[in-house]
Amino acid sequence: MNIEKHNTESRIEEEEGSGFAPFVSVLMPSLNTVRYIREALDSVVNQTLKNIEIICIDAGSTDGTREIIAEYAGRDKRVRVIDSSVRSYGYQMNLGLAAAKGRYIGIVEPDDHVLPEMYEELYDRAIAGDADIVKGNCNFFTADEDGTVVSQHCSLFLGWGGGKYERVFDVADSPEVIKEGTLGTWSGIYRRKLLMENHVRYNESAGASFQDTGFFFQTALFARRFIAVEKAYYNYRTDNPASSRNDKSKLMALWKEYEFLFDWLSGYSDKRRLSVFEPYIQGRFFSGNLWLIGRIGLESSAELVDMVKRRFLESVTAGIVRRRHMPAGEWNTLVSWTKNDIPGSSRCRISVVVPCFNVDRYVEACLDSVLGQTLNELECLCVDDGSTDNTVEIIRRYAEKDPRIRLIEQPHMGVYEARNRAMREARGEFIAFMDPDDLYPSKDVLARLYSSAKDNGLLASGGSLQTFTPDGKVSYVQKPKNTFKIEKTMRFSEYQWALAYVRFIYSRALLQRLEICFPPFGRFQDPPFMAAALIAAEEFRAIPDIVYSYRIGYKKVDWKSGDCIRFRDALKGIGMLASQAAQADLPGLMECAESELAAHLNRVVKPDEGMLATCADELAAVRETIARFKVESKCLSEKNMACSRNRKISVLKIFLPYSFMRWWVAKRYGYAWPESKGIKGLLPFFLVSSLLNRTSTDRSLVKYLLPYGIMCERMFTQYGYTEWNGVPLDARHSSHPSKFVSRRSLLPFGVVLFLDKYSQK
Repeated sequence: MNIEKHNTESRIEEEEGSGFAPFVSVLMPSLNTVRYIREALDSVVNQTLKNIEIICIDAGSTDGTREIIAEYAGRDKRVRVIDSSVRSYGYQMNLGLAAAKGRYIGIVEPDDHVLPEMYEELYDRAIAGDADIVKGNCNFFTADEDGTVVSQHCSLFLGWGGGKYERVFDVADSPEVIKEGTLGTWSGIYRRKLLMENHVRYNESAGASFQDTGFFFQTALFARRFIAVEKAYYNYRTDNPASSRNDKSKLMALWKEYEFLFDWLSGYSDKRRLSVFEPYIQGRFFSGNLWLIGRIGLESSAELVDMVKRRFLESVTAGIVRRRHMPAGEWNTLVSWTKNDIPGSSRCRISVVVPCFNVDRYVEACLDSVLGQTLNELECLCVDDGSTDNTVEIIRRYAEKDPRIRLIEQPHMGVYEARNRAMREARGEFIAFMDPDDLYPSKDVLARLYSSAKDNGLLASGGSLQTFTPDGKVSYVQKPKNTFKIEKTMRFSEYQWALAYVRFIYSRALLQRLEICFPPFGRFQDPPFMAAALIAAEEFRAIPDIVYSYRIGYKKVDWKSGDCIRFRDALKGIGMLASQAAQADLPGLMECAESELAAHLNRVVKPDEGMLATCADELAAVRETIARFKVESKCLSEKNMACSRNRKISVLKIFLPYSFMRWWVAKRYGYAWPESKGIKGLLPFFLVSSLLNRTSTDRSLVKYLLPYGIMCERMFTQYGYTEWNGVPLDARHSSHPSKFVSRRSLLPFGVVLFLDKYSQK
């Protein structure tokens, strides 16, 4: 039935009256969350629905959390404090349920926060629809130290169409709630009478260990009137290091929570209704444990893997669980385990990691390219990062046909987390990475890479890269210095030019043993990963083949003014790369970092003062790292430095008198050079004139000029130019090409930079 708009006037009259029970009792269990508790309490205290009670159940906090709660209770009579003698999330919640007086129960965890209108709007729908449960969506978020919040929408009702929202239904009629929905209990409200009459309680296991799982399924079984709301009211923090979702010591906690639930189900009286739910509950049991194994790592959870495999065989043999009760990729994983294709076995040579987000236009061609490889002993881990198009459906279709495809679903958390999760779940000897819109140029690419690494006992191998346009035409093959011409073993110190990490395969054991992963940056997270992996590997096998086809025109970043988050992430990534180069004493890698810095400064269109001010610390840190490395670099011997000085001195001998140089600069470039600045800043102008007026060999030097952004930046940092052609110039504005007359006017700087570099070799 459709929900009619509730008459809020009658509710307001009730709210303003006295003697009425609270409309909603909000339960807030806490234990040592002083860092977040004020934000959580403020979001609840300031609800637009005023007739609520806030029950805080503290389990003996020692960090000041209890005192803050008491402070709020002293200011607001709606806040009640209950002290728990047991440090158990379930025990605390049961104390709160017993003390609650509201018509509905809400839950807010002490490190999260909610929108101010959450309980008013959910309560309105509950009254209008006479609902047992009303539940909205949520946002997963992280917060940087400076308070910058990165939020990603998470649908609690995956796979639903718009027609399922805002309607009253029985959960038993829509089991997809259990199959694919997130098992969060905190984003809704629950009729207290339903909980009391059916004795719904939390499992009182120690600590905070997935106790909301049992509560979710109990309420789903009893609720005959459920309303789903599309709006996201609840903000769920994912960066709290004390969260149970981040605690690797609780490997068996989820298993024990389901044991509690299965024991409870054995006493459930409505066997017909139970028969609808049980297969999906079993499916979520397996999905949850696969998720946990992925977070902990296969090598650290061998015992749990064996237990899950045995339970899966029992459930399938008993006819309880079938393919339709689980996502296809997870079903295929469990089937492969029961066929002795155990994680870590040598049967899987390469795990191909493909992070996906709204790529239904390209992902089929990508999967065909992977599955068409002559190396059959592979798996393809497709991590969907919260796609809203048909990407998931396409991957599922492939997974049903080929068990080597494994679909892993997660909320939209970013490509770095998608890749990291796949690495945790990978079981191949080597890991390859592929973007979902790219292709392998030939069918034997992975076979060649695998054999080259294995035959030579190395931890990595790689080839060259080409790009192609949307119409399929090859548009670029790597420059000669970035192309491997012969097959040979190389040290990473010999190869520091190009950072296309997708051209390599990496030892899974190496990555997992050293916990090498992609840093949590929305931009420029892959070069630091590649550098870390190849520095750790020390050597790799280079093969003279094109091993990767990279699609261009689709992934181009559209930098916009004020795009601080991506720009800051890029600077963090470049800074991390520069630090890696400094620690490993790799000047070539440092040149890459410096080049990327200039390129990113050049790409940011119309940088505004606000964005640059916001990112000033990161930009300064990168420049400081690069400058310090140049000063402390061990690459230049005293002999080379002396040679460099001698070359520069010899250049001075060819220049005309200073007064003539100033006249020539004004005539040629229209720039009045202040006499007080001396001769040094004029040298670049005459050097380029000298070179361009000599032989063709000298002219060829122009081809080796450093990127435009570096030339611009050096005008300010190295030669002290504060303006150019009448336009004020500083280090922040140096990357904007449209402010200059032409690129040619910058050639002097590029040539000087080249000669400086050349003279040091």
